[in-house]
Amino acid sequence: MRLADKTALITGAAKGLGAAIAHAFLNEGARVYLADIDDARGRAQADALGGDAQYIHLDISRDEDWANAMGEIDQLDVLVNCAGVTSLGSIEEVTLAKYRHEFDVDVFGVMLGCQHGISKMSAKGAGSIINFSSATVEISEPELAIYTSAKAAVVSLTKSTALHCLRSENGIRVNCISPGIIQTEMLEGALAEVPEGEREEALKRWQSKVPLGRFGKPGEIASAALFLASEEESGFTTGINLFVDGGASI
Repeated sequence: MRLADKTALITGAAKGLGAAIAHAFLNEGARVYLADIDDARGRAQADALGGDAQYIHLDISRDEDWANAMGEIDQLDVLVNCAGVTSLGSIEEVTLAKYRHEFDVDVFGVMLGCQHGISKMSAKGAGSIINFSSATVEISEPELAIYTSAKAAVVSLTKSTALHCLRSENGIRVNCISPGIIQTEMLEGALAEVPEGEREEALKRWQSKVPLGRFGKPGEIASAALFLASEEESGFTTGINLFVDGGASI
């Protein structure tokens, strides 16, 4: 078991990629805290996974929520900053309120996670932080003005944080995963923002940008997270942005 005796906190774990990562980590022996703002779905997900899965309410954009979450955990070996939001709109269409909200979650939420994660892991002198960006930092769309800029910030934050941890000699590795288009509720939500008559064309356009010719599966992203979580497999890996996108960023 690659994560035996390890404790992981995964944000956005009530559904989608977060839930898939939680499932993979549990199968490899980890004790997993599923964190989300959707309490009903998060508790149901933890109950369904069973075993060493527990739910924690966590609004990642709130510093006090992070402090409360860390107070409920005895140790932390792996932190997965997976929670995020996305909205469609060109630079002329987006509002300042939408921009601020998405940065609150997708950027500041990751920043707070890194801060609290480092504080919790430093005493042990080891740990893995896995942030989530997006392949759209390389293959943008005109209607993703907010999302792409937020996810680009996550990549830079990851690299800077990795260097900080190396300089601090705290034993914490910090990496990033950039998924391509994955078959999750987030894809369905993005598609719902497209006018109904244009959705089929949008799907074809998005899929045409993937050299492998299909969208990704949540389990394929979970496998990447498992690699970065495992000290045995990725102990010499820090500061990277791992694209898992079917070749779309080539």
